[in-house]
Amino acid sequence: MAERRFHRDGQSLEPGETTLYLEAVLDGAGAVSSYTRQRGITSLSRDSAGLYTLTLQQQYFALLGLEVSFLSATEVGLRFELVSEDVNGNREIVLHFYDFNSPGTLTDPTSCTIRITLELKNVTY
Repeated sequence: MAERRFHRDGQSLEPGETTLYLEAVLDGAGAVSSYTRQRGITSLSRDSAGLYTLTLQQQYFALLGLEVSFLSATEVGLRFELVSEDVNGNREIVLHFYDFNSPGTLTDPTSCTIRITLELKNVTY
């Protein structure tokens, strides 16, 4: 049996790990029409074609992981890229969405439900 120290907050080997998530319905233009579930993420906003900003409710020490899933997508073949993150200052994460078949072409996810899950570090040690 492995001798690991698990923390009470989610049984993680990383102390102070916090999971945040957001589910949003995007309309035909790629704008958020409604939020179906959200925990710890204030908003998802479309800045321009394929460029989106997540705003967190509070600051965190580090971004450990990011996952984007399309739950009910009419479009397929989109991928995302983390452009920048400032979870310790402005509380923002910026994402690009690309068409898988046309690399470099920024594309909005449209008419779908998107789920974004973040793993963040909430302590300094």
